[in-house]
Amino acid sequence: MINKFEILSKWPMTAQVFFYLHFITVDCKKSELGYEYNGTLSVTISGRKCQKWSIQTPHAHSNTNPEWFPERSITEVSNFCRNPSGWVEGPWCYTIDSKVQWEICDLQFCQGNTTFY
Repeated sequence: MINKFEILSKWPMTAQVFFYLHFITVDCKKSELGYEYNGTLSVTISGRKCQKWSIQTPHAHSNTNPEWFPERSITEVSNFCRNPSGWVEGPWCYTIDSKVQWEICDLQFCQGNTTFY
């Protein structure tokens, strides 16, 4: 497995700063739609576990374009709550419950002077 931090140590300082800023995790949503959310919440508002975006079971779906996710990778997004479809209530996920296809996630708005890059 490649250690990205080992590789990073060989980069110029400006590239290192960009790398760190790019991978800052946002644990709250700044906007109503929450497009910027890139945290690791993986349960819905009712406590259901999220299905990985890269798989099609138990729910088949078409939200597989990596450009629709902050990570720009369908595998790196794992089973985290996201909003690739622009749902008006914000980030959501497909659930692993075969009886409930998808559900919103309970994400709070960011408070104070949160900075986003």
